[in-house]
Amino acid sequence: MRTTLTSLTVALLVPLAGCGTVTGAADDGAGGEPITQRAIAAVTLEHLPGDTISRAASYTDVDDPQGALGADLRYPDPDDPQSDGYLVRVFLTPSDAVEEQLCAQECVEVEVDGTPLVLRWDELVPEEDPGLVVVERTGAQEQVRVLFAGPSITGDPRDLDLPVSVEDLEAVATDPRLGLTTSAATIALGDDLDDWEGGEPDQGSYERVSSTPTSLAAYWRWSLDAYGDDVPDIVSAEPTPLTAADLGGDVGVSVGVRVVKRPVRTSPYDTIDLLVSEQRPPLFGERPCEDAAFAHCWRGDVTGDGEPTFLVWDDGPDGVVWATHPQAEQAHLTARLTGWDVPAEFDDPMIDQMDWSGLAFGTFGEPDYFGFGTTREWVETPVP
Repeated sequence: MRTTLTSLTVALLVPLAGCGTVTGAADDGAGGEPITQRAIAAVTLEHLPGDTISRAASYTDVDDPQGALGADLRYPDPDDPQSDGYLVRVFLTPSDAVEEQLCAQECVEVEVDGTPLVLRWDELVPEEDPGLVVVERTGAQEQVRVLFAGPSITGDPRDLDLPVSVEDLEAVATDPRLGLTTSAATIALGDDLDDWEGGEPDQGSYERVSSTPTSLAAYWRWSLDAYGDDVPDIVSAEPTPLTAADLGGDVGVSVGVRVVKRPVRTSPYDTIDLLVSEQRPPLFGERPCEDAAFAHCWRGDVTGDGEPTFLVWDDGPDGVVWATHPQAEQAHLTARLTGWDVPAEFDDPMIDQMDWSGLAFGTFGEPDYFGFGTTREWVETPVP
């Protein structure tokens, strides 16, 4: 039975500033076994239809709180059978890592069989985002977050005819077996689940290690894919042969890679050198747009960290483009692109041709993965 909380109850449960994190849930299913993604999926499927098209662990990485984990269930979209379908994600996060979220209009507190929940939703943005629905239960040990995305959310989801109802999501969120620790029976239920595709991360892959030429190439390649650029067909990835003479002088300690790829129409350069160094290459000078001996220079704040990114380049069939960006911890990031007919202006087509989104926002903008340090995952990712 679901009831809307009274204003008095809301005032007792959440800060007056807004509809934040509502706490409280029975731990009747708690046990001493760490829950698994597979067990999360099995419990969820006791409340939802079983006609999934995939069942897998939610993706997590070093940016997620330690101990956070979840399961993704995808259902067919009858209007678009070729799509990835609808997504139900059940994600558990340690309570001490949950940041309080204030509610806008699309957020209410409800109570289901004595358990307080928060119901949130984002509405449809035509041609951009269909919206989503989230039900949250926050207890002393963990927050259980049940997300449903895919169908168009055109208003209060309780009033819509959705393939997965709000009541279904609430039933999942209030299941006492869903905790960071659970019973052996629940773990066994997960072990018996059919059609499990896996995807559980290797926790050791989050270990912090020193960057290598392989890790720089692997993360750069991933960045291009993540930011919508062409995924390159890499021919080779070897330590960069750039010397102090190429860089205009000594750059201190450095690690770098030269990636040779097959050029395509939308990404015509064939070689990129990626370098992490203690000092900015002297060829840029103190003021790159005034000091560098190149035909063109551009400066912009593209990573959001307040540090400027500079490009200097010579255009033409034998042109070369250099990009540099300072990073925290005394690191400087440099890229050198060659082997293409370089445009004179930094706009279309040059932005597209040099895979600028992936390089600037992804590669230069991710100090956790691209710098002097990274995670073991990227060091062990084979390239090509």
